[in-house]
Amino acid sequence: MDSVQLFLVVVIVTLTALIVIVGLQVFLMILEVRSILKKIDIMLSDLLVGGGLINSEKLMNVFSLLKNKKDANQHEIKEVVGAEQES
Repeated sequence: MDSVQLFLVVVIVTLTALIVIVGLQVFLMILEVRSILKKIDIMLSDLLVGGGLINSEKLMNVFSLLKNKKDANQHEIKEVVGAEQES
């Protein structure tokens, strides 16, 4: 083997080893992101379904308050528009 072939073999082996190491690191990062997303999913489902800060009863109360406020605003708008049409 002459020096050019030896140099090419060394470069190819080195690059192959580096690519394998980087691939393993990316694989480990993907596994870590997957476990983080699972934990976030569990926390959010506990939070919304119950046993957390907001249970479904409180959430429904908030939605009903917002709906009642919207209905009241529409009723006030109809009263104002109706009073203007009468005069």
